[in-house]
Amino acid sequence: MAQEESSGESRSTYKISCLYWEGKPTEALYYREGEHFRRLGFKQAQRSKGFAISGMSKFELYRKATQPEVGKPPYELLSQCKIPNATEILFVVIPYERKGALLYHVHAMDDSMDTFPIGSFRFVNYTTGSIQIKCGKKTQQIGPLGLWSMTGTATKNGGFIPFVLGDLNGEIIYGTRIFGQPSGRELVFIIPPVKEGGTPRVKFISQLILP
Repeated sequence: MAQEESSGESRSTYKISCLYWEGKPTEALYYREGEHFRRLGFKQAQRSKGFAISGMSKFELYRKATQPEVGKPPYELLSQCKIPNATEILFVVIPYERKGALLYHVHAMDDSMDTFPIGSFRFVNYTTGSIQIKCGKKTQQIGPLGLWSMTGTATKNGGFIPFVLGDLNGEIIYGTRIFGQPSGRELVFIIPPVKEGGTPRVKFISQLILP
């Protein structure tokens, strides 16, 4: 079993989808499934079409290698993360720059209806510090890369709900109203400010669930 984990291989099959952080990537990105490298198909500001991946314990993100090595697949490993034990999984692909090079980070989350049901919100903290979230009448504190799924807020016809971010001292640092709908799920990403000491940014991803 230890050998399977270190090589990124497993006997399980997972249903997954991917979400690119902003728009679509400017280059072709691939994932590995055993000996095969398959191109990822992203959609604009929403989850990709779901697909299955088998025989892997890690999700590995690649691009075509600019200088392929002899005897090795012509791909460059960009990022990898452990595949959660869940019926459905969402991988968020986040681009960033380092020394002028475009790189990527992959964050995995359980995307099943059991943990993220219809009519709920899911808040994900991508900042480097803990944040206090107040949505409607409910309050929760989440740390870096923490998430909180909140249910029972969407009215029968949907509507706007007060949404406030605060620091650990209780000071309000961001506030707005977000729309909840009983037939959908709302992903809310909390992002670091553009400049240090600034206000965190918030990104909303809506998903309508058809009957």
